[in-house]
Amino acid sequence: MIDDTSLPFAFPAVERKKVTAAFDGGRITSDGGVMLLAQAERRLSIAAKLAAVIPDGRDASRVVHPLADILRARIFAIACGWEDADDLDSLRFDPAFKLACGRLPDSGRNLCSQPTMSRWENAPDLRSVIRLGRVMLDLWLASYPVPPAAVTLDIDDTCDVVHGHQQLSLFNAHYDARCFLPIHVYDTATGRPEVMDWCEANGVDYLFGLPGNRVLDRLVDETADDIRTRRALEKRPSLRGFAETRYRAKSWKRERRACARIEASTQGLDIRFVVTSLGHGSAEHVYDTLYCARGQAENLIKMHKSQLASDRTSCRSPLANQVRLILHTAAYWLILTLRDAIPKTHALAKAEFATLRLRLLKVGARVVETASRVRLAFAAACPEAALIRHLATALSPAGP
Repeated sequence: MIDDTSLPFAFPAVERKKVTAAFDGGRITSDGGVMLLAQAERRLSIAAKLAAVIPDGRDASRVVHPLADILRARIFAIACGWEDADDLDSLRFDPAFKLACGRLPDSGRNLCSQPTMSRWENAPDLRSVIRLGRVMLDLWLASYPVPPAAVTLDIDDTCDVVHGHQQLSLFNAHYDARCFLPIHVYDTATGRPEVMDWCEANGVDYLFGLPGNRVLDRLVDETADDIRTRRALEKRPSLRGFAETRYRAKSWKRERRACARIEASTQGLDIRFVVTSLGHGSAEHVYDTLYCARGQAENLIKMHKSQLASDRTSCRSPLANQVRLILHTAAYWLILTLRDAIPKTHALAKAEFATLRLRLLKVGARVVETASRVRLAFAAACPEAALIRHLATALSPAGP
């Protein structure tokens, strides 16, 4: 059978010269920047730490693909935009991916295929999945050179729509879809009684969104009526104000402080509530300055879900889907580490992951292996050449 990809094809002529093309350029990669991810991964040792908590019952003398290499290849692929395990059937031959995983591009053994990756995604049991989560927690804790005086955790969920019969997927009326609802926690929601009880018992302050109801509306009705009246009298398009009250829901063990953001507009009255253990600060400060800062978490969820495709939870087993979420989170850590190494004055220092992938990872390179060395030849016209050179040095492991 003839391989259609090897046949030449044409583009429009330029200055009367024919332009032809074919996929016969040799050992060229479209993901040359994966070597930067390899530098970040060596610094964090994510793949090795994850592999260490997954039981591997294979005969060590017959193992072709060590578990750490299998996970490493999958994490690199996700970070580079190849989120499906099927992509490994092609990427296993890619010279840059092989090099990033510690294998020589030509003489080294190819990486694992999709069936191998899929088997290991489904291999961990519940205890192993819990241990994987603890590895990611330890990774976060180790990111602090010294213990911080205080840590703010931003908690939010996101809708992960399912399209089959995945176990533990449920219908959510708010999103009008059958979905998973993974919880994201970021170092920077809606308050649950058991969470608030735990926080109070352990001396942890909290600030959670609180669904409105008739009782809460009645408690701030005087302030709301004043804001609505003043907006109408002053003929403003909108007017915002704040109020606070003490409130105890039926499921709560005690009364708690509730703050309200009240906004009157030509469209009507909109009231949002939060509940907090903080006893200081005005209602405006609590809502506008503290609670609204959580908008950054929504941006982080967007990068995790949309730009790293962490909603590809199509496995039937919930444990396998959780393993996928952990692998996508590992890819998140690698790109975050890469971004943190960019000089703060550079335009990409606060760029989204999709932009970083386009500018730093999706870089074409020819990979040449000789008897004594491996050489990556990047395009001479690469716009981010100086930054890539800087990052290769900045992410190098510390050593003598």
